[in-house]
Formats: sequence, C-alpha cells, structure tokens
Amino acid sequence: MVPRVVLKNVSKTYMMDQGKRLDTLNDVSLVLNDKEFVSIIGPSGCGKSTIFRLIAKIESSFQGEILINDLPVKDSEETISYMQQKDLLMPWRKIIDNVILPLEIKGFSREKSLALASGHIDEFGLTGFEQVYPNQLSGGMRQRASLLRTFLVDSTIMLLDEPFGALDAMTRTGMQEWLLNIWQNYQKSVLFITHDVDEAIFLSDHIYVLSERPGHVLHELVIDFDRPRNKSIMLSEKYLAYKKEISAYC
Repeated sequence: MVPRVVLKNVSKTYMMDQGKRLDTLNDVSLVLNDKEFVSIIGPSGCGKSTIFRLIAKIESSFQGEILINDLPVKDSEETISYMQQKDLLMPWRKIIDNVILPLEIKGFSREKSLALASGHIDEFGLTGFEQVYPNQLSGGMRQRASLLRTFLVDSTIMLLDEPFGALDAMTRTGMQEWLLNIWQNYQKSVLFITHDVDEAIFLSDHIYVLSERPGHVLHELVIDFDRPRNKSIMLSEKYLAYKKEISAYC
C-alpha cells in the first residue's frame, strides 16, 4: 500500500536578516503509512512544526523530497487537515460556527454544513455547547472544538501539533484516551507532535525522535501494543522499556 506521507532527506534553511542562515531541518526522513498514528518528539525549535508546514504547503522551499500519496507535495491535490498548537478558534464566532468553518470555505451551504457537523457534535463531547463562545469553554473543550473543525476538513491525513500541550495532566490524560477512540473509529493517518514521551508511546504506532536544531532523526521506534489501548499498558515492562529507550535520546 502506498504511504500517505514520505519525507526523504528533507532539509530546510531560513534566510534571516543580514544574510544569516538558520538551518532548521537536516536530512530528515520519515514515513506515515495509511491508518497509522506516528508521533514526532524533539526539543523546542528543532523543526517539528516546520515539517508540518512543508507537508501542508504553507511553506514550499526545501531540499529533499516530500511525497503525499506517492505524488510530489507540490503536485498533490490532497487537502491536509492541520491543527496548529493554539486552537485558533475565532472569539466572535460561536462554537458551531467555528467548527463549520472548513465546510463554509469549501462552499457548502450553511444548512449542509450544520447537518454535517451535527452528526459529530456528540462524539466530540460538544453537545449543549454549540451556541457558546470560545471564551466560555475550558481548555479541553476548546481543543475538542478545534479537533472537530480539523476533522471536518475531511482529509485522510491529519497533522496535530501538540494539541494537548497546554492542558493540565488530568484533562490531558482524558483527551488522549478520547482521541484514540476517535482515531480508531475513523482510521485517519495521523502525524502528531508532542514533547511528552508517555503521550507518544500511549498513542503511537511509530515514533521519531528529532535532535536539537537543525533537527535530524536521532532514533525511531515501532510501538508494539495491541489496539484498542488503555492506560494499563503504562504499567507493563514493555512500556517502561520503550520509555527508557526513547528517553535516552531526549
């Protein structure tokens, strides 16, 4: 089966003021297969988000090769679902109006957009909150709304950039389990950025660990736990061995 996303020897350099170079990525190769959940771990500033911007064609200048569904990224017509670090909900729009934004951009009527979104409101935990504004919601609820908006882009590929990074530990744990349930229901191909080793192991099929800037792959690891998963795996010897292996590179 053709992988959804392939990076081959990708490097990225930014030109700064006075002709200074900022080397951000160096010879990065990674693969996201169909219906796979892959995490990227690395220190701040190592180029993780740059990888996402290149895949989503927000940026276009790079060295190496990026393939989307076996086509060069510049030729791909795939619309990528991309959730950035902040939820970016529009404060003047109610939650329902925020989540249907990608459908409106596609040109769907408001009636059709609302009908499509309403089929997912309950499973995303937003029932009863459709008519409130973002500042009336907790961080976890805002992330649910942002994830639903990302989901409604309706791509086979989802890029999630530290979606739970700003949440407290208890909320974060619940959101991780909820996200796995959503992912297992719809079997999207997910690239996920995190700084949290536990989060990466619990969620992922495959993990790439990046170095300090310029980011390059220090280590990759296949996570061999059955699905569906629950938090009990975190007490297993296999889990602790994975954590020890990854932590040696972080």
